Amino acid sequence: MNRTLLTTGLAIVLVLGLGRMWIESAESAGTARSLAERVTELEKRVEALEQQVKPVASEARIEQAKREARLAARRRMQQDLQTHTREQLADAEQLYQKANKNLRSPDAVNILEQMIKQYPGCNRTGCAVMYLGQMSKGEVREKYLTMAAEKFADCYYGDGVQVGAYALWYLAHDALRQHPDEAKALFAKLIDKYPDAIDHKGNLLADRLPIDLDE
Repeated sequence: MNRTLLTTGLAIVLVLGLGRMWIESAESAGTARSLAERVTELEKRVEALEQQVKPVASEARIEQAKREARLAARRRMQQDLQTHTREQLADAEQLYQKANKNLRSPDAVNILEQMIKQYPGCNRTGCAVMYLGQMSKGEVREKYLTMAAEKFADCYYGDGVQVGAYALWYLAHDALRQHPDEAKALFAKLIDKYPDAIDHKGNLLADRLPIDLDE
């Protein structure tokens, strides 16, 4: 009799213990589900906020890049005063503007090439070399664009476009169709070396890549 009562008591204790465990487990599961639901909801809210802020942040980054590029352009132009007289700089600018009036004329090429010979260290000459590359085709085009990217990389247009970055952009585009691997390497070099470079419309070149560098 006592043994039966003892066995029954132990069984009751065991059942009660298991019951508590089941209840606690159920409560924990419910709490976990509740927390998971809250986390999911918060993640959705954060994602929605990020989508709202993203255009504003992107626009702010572009404006900052344009400001810094224009400041860099002014600094580069001022450096010319250390190596050229004002008369020389005025002459270089006059030659550049003369060619710029009609870049398709035969005289334009001669004038721009004259700038390379007369003013090889002038900021405006970098723009002239870039023009020669854009105007030319085939090996001549590649020669001038490479020259712009390597020897005149620190030159700027007045709107903040950097010659080195812009030349790489053109070289990469030219290679895209027949030499995609080379184009990818050039675009990667552009983004690595000039992450905030802009085009003449004020767009970041990094935002205009025609290929995905991660593929």
